[in-house]
Amino acid sequence: MSSRTGRGGRDQISGTPLTSPVLVGSTIVVALIVAVFLSYNANKGLPFVQTFALNAKVPDAQQLVEGSEVRIGGFRVGQVNEIVAVPAQGDAEPYARLEMKLDGTIDSIPDDTLVRVRPRSLLGAKFVELEPGTSATDVEADATLGLRNARTSSELDEIFNTFDKPTREGLQGTIRNFGDSVAGRGPDINRALVATNELLGPLQRVVELFADPKTDLAGFVDGAADFAATFAPVAGELGQLFDEGATTLAAIDAAGSRFGEGIEELPPTQAIAQKTFIDISPVLRDLADITAGLRAGTRELPRSTAALTDALRSGTNVLSRTTELTDPLNTTLRTLGTVSRDPATAGALRKLTEALPLLQPSLESLLDAQAGCNLLAVNARNQSEAVSRGDQQGSWLSFLPIIDFGQGVRATGPSPDTHYNPYPILDETECEAGNEPYLPGRQLGNPSTIEPGTLDETQPPVEATRLARSAGLLDAIPGAAE
Repeated sequence: MSSRTGRGGRDQISGTPLTSPVLVGSTIVVALIVAVFLSYNANKGLPFVQTFALNAKVPDAQQLVEGSEVRIGGFRVGQVNEIVAVPAQGDAEPYARLEMKLDGTIDSIPDDTLVRVRPRSLLGAKFVELEPGTSATDVEADATLGLRNARTSSELDEIFNTFDKPTREGLQGTIRNFGDSVAGRGPDINRALVATNELLGPLQRVVELFADPKTDLAGFVDGAADFAATFAPVAGELGQLFDEGATTLAAIDAAGSRFGEGIEELPPTQAIAQKTFIDISPVLRDLADITAGLRAGTRELPRSTAALTDALRSGTNVLSRTTELTDPLNTTLRTLGTVSRDPATAGALRKLTEALPLLQPSLESLLDAQAGCNLLAVNARNQSEAVSRGDQQGSWLSFLPIIDFGQGVRATGPSPDTHYNPYPILDETECEAGNEPYLPGRQLGNPSTIEPGTLDETQPPVEATRLARSAGLLDAIPGAAE
């Protein structure tokens, strides 16, 4: 099937455009020209991109080149388009005029903005740093910041050129030795920094004290000078003192490290001596009191000595008759020695020592109860009476449980008739155990009334006795002994 091509370079049947080598080549050439143009002018800004033009005068361009970055706070905000060298005119110094283009996002710059040329790397690259000021007046586009806004910065090569070869070698040795001296001493340096920080506050207060006119530091210096002047007449004697002191210093030098070790032992020795003096101070005070007390007693010594002589003479006669006690006493002491050497004795004594503090609260409470209420004697008497009743089979302790089902099951609160005193007061003020009055209603804890101070002779509560008799609890038991 044949096809025909008409005007316009299209296939009249399929409509597909024909490939023309001339058209493709022209398109590639135009694209390359545009790319080269854009690349060549990239350092001066891309076309059709909005920018903010700003000029600045600096004393020295310091090897800036066209296309160098312009930064604010470390971020790139533009570039240098042109650097113009302005020669000296009259008394004016030469300077360099920088023509910069900033990003379109910047529409104003304060007129006190600082301009500084700074190194970008150790290889010599530079950039322009803008440090916006605080002025309320802004400069317009294409304005020029004067030399008063320019700041200089030192170059590394300028710093290095200040040192000649011997100085550099000495500096290298100093740095190397300093590095060796601080190696591995990080914690010590940190502690020194912390201590220095703590020192600065007091040091500042001391300096302020010296600076205060009331301190009269000048007067102190004058007084010190006058004090030093007083030594002038005795300069010869002082010289002799120093000469003789040289002998002492020579002896110290001959002692070597032993003198330093002795000085190192002084602080702990002083601390021990101080603690010892503090510990013996009460003993010394007691000794002083004893001495004062003995002063009056010494007057009685002659008469007391005669009485003591008679006592010793009588004691000698008594001791001569104690031989019968010697053998049993020796046996007892030997037995005690055997027990003391037994390994179990130390453990038993230790356990006993631990148990005694635990028993002390109970013993103290029992002592109060016994001293105030004669608890043990009354309890023993009541116990003997409780078992004195019985029949032909023997005596027993008669009792009848009173069951209150209101207290035998789970409930939200105590029974309304509950009388319970778990910790009765037993001391010289009250003897509540067994003497609690029977009061209607619920009674928990110590009653509010003051009970008699003894349990020696007590009577049961009248109301409780009446209730027990009505319940038949006090009826005689057949066959029981009265």
